[in-house]
This record gives sequence, C-alpha cells and structure tokens, in this order.
Amino acid sequence: MATTNNAPTAAQQQQPETAIEGLTPEELTAKALSKRYEGLMTVRNKAVKGKGAWYWTHLEPILVRNTDTGLPKAVKLRCSLCDAVFSASNPSRTASEHLKRGTCPNFTSSSVNPLSGLEHPKFRAFLTQVGLPIVSKRDFATARLDAKYEEARAESESRIRDAMFFQIASDGWKSRNLVSLIANLPNGMSLYRRAVLVNGAVPSNYAEEVLLETVKGICGNSPQRCVGVVSDKFKNKALRSLEGRHQWMVNLSCQFQGVNSLVKDFAKELPLFKSVSQNCERLAKFVNSTAGIRNAHCKYQLREHGEAIMLRLPPLHCTTSSSSSSSSKACCYFEPLFNLLEDVLSSARAIQLVMHDEACKAVLMEDHVAREVVEMVGDGGFWNEVEAVHALIKLVKEMARRIEEDKLLVGQCLPLWDELRAKIKDWDSKFNVGGGHVDEIVERRFKKCYHPAWAAAFILDPLYLIRDSSGKYLPPFKCLTPEQEKDVDKLITRLVSRDEAHIALMELMKWRTEGLDPMYARAVQMKERDPVSGKMRIANPQSSRLVWETFQFLVITIDVSVR
Repeated sequence: MATTNNAPTAAQQQQPETAIEGLTPEELTAKALSKRYEGLMTVRNKAVKGKGAWYWTHLEPILVRNTDTGLPKAVKLRCSLCDAVFSASNPSRTASEHLKRGTCPNFTSSSVNPLSGLEHPKFRAFLTQVGLPIVSKRDFATARLDAKYEEARAESESRIRDAMFFQIASDGWKSRNLVSLIANLPNGMSLYRRAVLVNGAVPSNYAEEVLLETVKGICGNSPQRCVGVVSDKFKNKALRSLEGRHQWMVNLSCQFQGVNSLVKDFAKELPLFKSVSQNCERLAKFVNSTAGIRNAHCKYQLREHGEAIMLRLPPLHCTTSSSSSSSSKACCYFEPLFNLLEDVLSSARAIQLVMHDEACKAVLMEDHVAREVVEMVGDGGFWNEVEAVHALIKLVKEMARRIEEDKLLVGQCLPLWDELRAKIKDWDSKFNVGGGHVDEIVERRFKKCYHPAWAAAFILDPLYLIRDSSGKYLPPFKCLTPEQEKDVDKLITRLVSRDEAHIALMELMKWRTEGLDPMYARAVQMKERDPVSGKMRIANPQSSRLVWETFQFLVITIDVSVR
C-alpha cells in the first residue's frame, strides 16, 4: 500500500495512461458504468439479507444499454413498488424523496403512522384470504395492546419472582436522555423493568435513588435478592455508596463502555492519533476541494472500485482544529476519524495514481500545500501510521462488540483484559509506532474499570481451573497480583455475614489447595463447536454456577454480568 520516497520513473509515470490504451471514451464510460452497477448490486444483495439500508428492498439497480451499440449508457434505480425509474447517483436521497415523502403511491411507511398498515386494502385482503378476522386500528391500539402488555408484564414478574437472585442493569446515564433499567437473571435472561427520562447531566444521588427504587419495586423489603448493579456511569459514587449500604451487593461499571472508552483515551492522550488525524484531514480537504485533483481521484476510483466517493471529513465541531474541549472532542471524534481512515486506506491506490497523473502535475507543482501532500503520500511512514491507528481502533471496537454480543460475565473480565494486552503487544510489534504510550493508557483505563469481584469471580469459576502435575484442577491464583489476592479475601468476607466469614475463608482455602474433582472439572470445561460461528464454546455455560449452588455468595460472584 505504501510507496517509497524515491521519485517515480518514467515508466511508472506512464502507468496510469497505458492501462487504458486501446479503449475509446465510450468504452471507458461503459466499463465504469458496469462497475458502478455491479457495486450497487453487491450493496443491494447484502441489504436484502439484513446487512444494509432498508430502502434497497424497494429499489433495484438497472443497467441501461445503448440500443445501437449495446454498451451500457446509464445506471438507474427502479422502484419495485411502482416501476418508476430514477438516477442512481444518490440512492439514499431517492429513498427519502420517493418513499418516505409519500411520492410512491404503493409505499406504506411505518415511520409515518405505526398503525396505518392495519387498514391498508392489501393487508385486509390478505387477512380475508387466509381466513383471519380484520382488526381495526382502534381495537389493536387499545384493548388488544393493553392485554398484551399485561400478559407480558405478568410473565416478566413471574420470571423475576422465581429467580434465586437478580442483577439490575442500568444503561443510558451517559447519553443524558433515556435511562433503561433491566433485570438480569441467573439463566442469562434479561427482562425490561422500567425507563427513566433524564434531561442533561444528573447528580449521582439521584441515580442512586432511581436504582434503589427499582430494587425495592421488585423485591420490596427483601433487597438481598438483588446481588448488584451494573451501570454505564457513577462507579465511584452511586454504585460505591449502594455497596456500602448493602454489603452483599457487587456493583460494577459497564465493560462495554469501559473498553469503548479506550478509543476516547487514545484520541485525547496519544500523539499518534493527533498527527494521523491532522494528516488525513489535510489530505481529504486537498483532494475534495481541488477540482482537478478531485476529478482525477474520481476517475481512478471508478477504475479501481466501480464507484466514486468523496473522502468523508469529520464535522467541523469534531475536527482537531476546533476549539471545543478535548474531552468532548474525543467523545464525538473517534467514529468520524475511523470513517476517514477507512476512506483513505480504501482509496490509497487511487490517491497514489492521482499523484502520478500527468494532468495533475501542474497543480501539484505550483501549490506548496500540494507539494507537501505529495511528499506525505509518497512516504511509507504515513501509510504505516494510518494503518496503525485504523487497526488499533478496529481492535478495540471488536473487543467491545464481543462484550455486547456475548453478555460478558464478571469472571471473564480479567481474561478479557489480558487478551486485550496481548493484542496491543502484537499491534505494537507490527507497526512499531506506539512508543509504550498505548500500554500506559490501557493500564490506566483498566484501573478505572477494575473491581475486586473480577479477581474473586475469576478464581471461583471452575471454567478457569488449571490442571497441575498431580492431576488436580486448582484455581489460577498464580495469575493474580498480590493486591488482587487480597481483594478476593476482602470481597468474600464482605459478601457474607460476620458469623459466616471464617467459614467462607476456610472454604476458600480448601478450594485453593484441593480444587475440584477432575471429573466435574472436565465436565465444566467441556467445549463444543458453535454451528453458526464455527468457534469452540463452553458446552454448558450454567455448569459453573451449579458447582457452587450450595454457596449463594459464591454463585453471585461468578454469575453476574458486566454489560
């Protein structure tokens, strides 16, 4: 991908031109249109399978051919609902103007009126055809809806009531809009409980009141059934205060937020992020705003990818040159930065061809900014740094996605952060641009997120038992730091009554020296291949909890979620 600092030879300078020798302008245009059509069809096929924009279900790309030569002369979009044909230059705008604004006579938008489909003639005809009664909008929106709500609420209440314990998951405090409160059950089920509207930042004592009200609303005067709270905010205040008032609680910060926040940390503290973002912004502005360069870039994009797009620049309030505070800038900037890096990397070949294009030489030689951009693009170090930042953001986003999809349990936190450290080390070895700063940032974020329950759950979960030379399956105490070992003792004694503390510590010592019967340990750690992903997974995720079923405080520690 990267080029060297050496000046291009004459043969290299002529390469873009020789690639199109022998083709007429009409044939070149036809080739570009064919690529554009193929690109749109690829996007549509993915969208129809659920991996793209909603409007592709109704818009179909068509390739219009010249009746005389048979060569493609245009790419259009056809509405499958009314057969109207439109330009394919901007499918999103076409969808907004034709479908959402009511221009298409056969499109019923659920976003305009959620119940309008019930009275659509075609839907009524379908109900009659299959022998179902016609439902009125009034009936559906009142009695039936109320009945379904009561049925769902009763079922939810029953499930929570039957559970041995539950955890409250609170999400939305950071968005400063709508806070959702959900009950996580030991069987992995999550049940919606309530939502709270908030207007802007709220004090921690208000959050504490909301959380406590939610707990009391579920279990009344028996709050011991709530084993803790996981929240995307207030770790050091509201959550800690609740733990102090209810010693059996394990209150955790959301690990999805914690890992995701690493990108914001990088944007604020890593010089590499600042330099790469500034260089890519400068490159994108130059390519997008200089007519001759922009046209050449579009030409080579069409040749390489079958479509031409402008490089996506971050919004003005999120750019590195804006005057907003560093914290707010970091919060809004990493997604636009990732998009810009993806555009630059995907257009790398086209950008390099532009810099060697004969038609652009005059512009590139006359302007000092252009000369700086040419020098930067020709430097292999620039591309290495762009790839490095892109790979680092992608690495963190992938870890966060896993947490969100897999519903990470507290015992998995230490292994996950160890895995993250290992991947960061591999990243640093590959690109050699971190200078040790990335490791420091990761460790600071780890300390902010860490809770003593991480160490306790990791030690108590039979999933992580290690077989020693004698055949015993023992807990991995050697993987803990001395401070984390102390955390295990402190947490376990806090979770039980004072009279039971010495018994709990004796059981912990027995667990440390004897471990688990090999037969049970092998059963707990047995894995099977996931038929969907193809990856190996634990065959029975509930087996860890069953081992400790007689010790509720231990069950609580290993079985709560951190998402």
